[in-house]
Amino acid sequence: KQQNQRFKSFHEEKWAQRLAELKMFQKEYGHCLVPHAYPANRQLARWVKRQRRQYKLMVDGKPSTMTTERVHLLEALGFVWDRHDGAWKEKVQELREYQAKHGDTLVPCNYKSNQQLAVWVKCQRRQYKLFLEGKPCAISEERIAELEKEGFQWEARIANEKPNGQQSD
Repeated sequence: KQQNQRFKSFHEEKWAQRLAELKMFQKEYGHCLVPHAYPANRQLARWVKRQRRQYKLMVDGKPSTMTTERVHLLEALGFVWDRHDGAWKEKVQELREYQAKHGDTLVPCNYKSNQQLAVWVKCQRRQYKLFLEGKPCAISEERIAELEKEGFQWEARIANEKPNGQQSD
């Protein structure tokens, strides 16, 4: 029994250590989306992935090392349980920032200040087209509504026709 308690204590300490590392990451980058291949701290990247897996097991009612206390500690940092959802929110925020700067959501394909945003916008348009055609797609009605709330232009042709032939930086 004492051996088991020492084992549990060791794992609690390791978990607390990784949580502290995640806090430092969050403080530095403003989010908890640790990349899978994070060269500065591979152990943290693996730990974050493991927390998501353990959370899913817990939600599914399967044996898990995740506890409600741990869930609260992670959520207090802004931990994102679904990585794809987190990436989506990040891009929507970048779109809002673009809109604040340019007055619209017409991100051109050649937007040099944030090429990833330009690619993401193009992808959303493609997914929307598939959605309208009733084909398998990676965009939901909720996400469509969220983009439309931001004034998103679905037609790339319209999006690239800025007044006076202007090009965004």
